[in-house]
Amino acid sequence: MQLLNNSDKVVYQTVKAAGEPVVDMRFIAPGTYYARLFIDSTPNGKWDTGNPVDSTQPEEVYYFAKKLELKKNWDIEQTWIYDELPVDVQKPYAIKKNKPKLKRGEKPPVDPDEEEDTEDENYNPFDRTGRNTRGNGPSRGATGMRRNTSF
Repeated sequence: MQLLNNSDKVVYQTVKAAGEPVVDMRFIAPGTYYARLFIDSTPNGKWDTGNPVDSTQPEEVYYFAKKLELKKNWDIEQTWIYDELPVDVQKPYAIKKNKPKLKRGEKPPVDPDEEEDTEDENYNPFDRTGRNTRGNGPSRGATGMRRNTSF
């Protein structure tokens, strides 16, 4: 099991024995990571590319389809069924080296965790005119605070 940074470089690696149900990684620096798993059929601790002369295939590689946001002093648990998705759609778009060409007007796929609210595009928290720049909902008072805001 490997953790990768945004450049698809391995920053942490651990070995899971065949009978163990859990991979435990501890004391990882906060940041954004991606997970990769390879099945080490030749137990040498590294990914083998295969060899056409010996008729051996490359070792199997699986990617966790979402990014992992690790925070300081937080624990995170993820359940991963590594063969649930087809292999060709597992690798997150953000770390693909050969990104597919996009057609005119087409946008790159967005990670569901990264979607932004388009509702707040026109919201300006520093607007002191007392009017709502969103164009919908009740106007804000003179303090600039929105009413009925939940956190």
